Amino acid sequence: MNIQVFLGYHYRDKELASEVQKQLSLLKKIGIINGWVERVVGGEEEIETTAIEKANIILLLVSQDLIISNYCTDLEVKRAIELREEGKARVIPILLFPNNSWKQTPLGELKPLPEGAKAVSTWENQEEAFANIASGVAIEVIEFSKSLLGHDCPYFATCVNNLAKLYKKQERYQEAENTFLQAIELRKQILGDRHPDYVASMNNLASLYELVEYYEQAEKLYKEALEIQKEILGDKHVDVATSLNNLALMYYAQKRYKEAEPIYNEALQIRKEVLGKDSPEVAKTLNNLGTLYSSQKRYREAVPVFERALKIAKESLGKDHPTTATIRENLNSHKQLSFWKVIQWYIVFQALYEIFIA
Repeated sequence: MNIQVFLGYHYRDKELASEVQKQLSLLKKIGIINGWVERVVGGEEEIETTAIEKANIILLLVSQDLIISNYCTDLEVKRAIELREEGKARVIPILLFPNNSWKQTPLGELKPLPEGAKAVSTWENQEEAFANIASGVAIEVIEFSKSLLGHDCPYFATCVNNLAKLYKKQERYQEAENTFLQAIELRKQILGDRHPDYVASMNNLASLYELVEYYEQAEKLYKEALEIQKEILGDKHVDVATSLNNLALMYYAQKRYKEAEPIYNEALQIRKEVLGKDSPEVAKTLNNLGTLYSSQKRYREAVPVFERALKIAKESLGKDHPTTATIRENLNSHKQLSFWKVIQWYIVFQALYEIFIA
């Protein structure tokens, strides 16, 4: 389903509108919406659009300027209300400033955001206000998809899973856990427990548990998901390699280095075979492996691994890519560590030599 957002606001509210658009960018990145268009009211060069006809979610940023402009009573807003009544769109007023006069407009019967009709400007922390708007829009997308497609549709389960991702981004971890659990159950009922999307939701929840350091629960889920992936995809699949890498990263975070190393090597071998030995994913895995060696003070092993990773990253991503820069930084720092390790041993041997000669 293609979810398009229509964003209408007065030109004097552009600064606050840009903050709303940051939240829409996040929703797009997560997969909750597919895109949006603007309708800027007022100003010398008024931007107009007929995209309201194609919008599923219509957001109107309500301020005194918007109300005075009579936009709330013009044909476009009336059309938005008609689309809502026809079940073709959701219309959401977003209150920028406290002002009850919006209730006397056609928008007055609608439920606004932020939650509790608390205008953005009245929030002590405006970042929380905009985050509240984002989650409110995401919930409207879920309700809209449910009304059109039903609750037993795979897309509805995907929307729930994406809402959990949003909660995780917003550090609302309890809500994220509950919503991921709901997504897992939905995907199990709709798709079965041997479907890649079901496994993806398991991995998402495992990632959340890892983030909040519930390592036992995370490990259990990662392993369950990995076994299902191997069963449905085979042992030599890129998704299996990704899951192995995630499990190894968690072990590394817990300083369980001996358990992490063979898993990194297994992921590395799969990526070499499936993606090719010069793949960027191979470079990333080598970088992880080099970091693991370094954490165990195995500098002589770490340096050549970083060198291989850097060579691949330069050729596949370019010398200025962020991944390449990270690997280069790791290599340089570990070369220095390796050098000082040699110096330390030299000092020790020199001291022992002088003792025995004396």
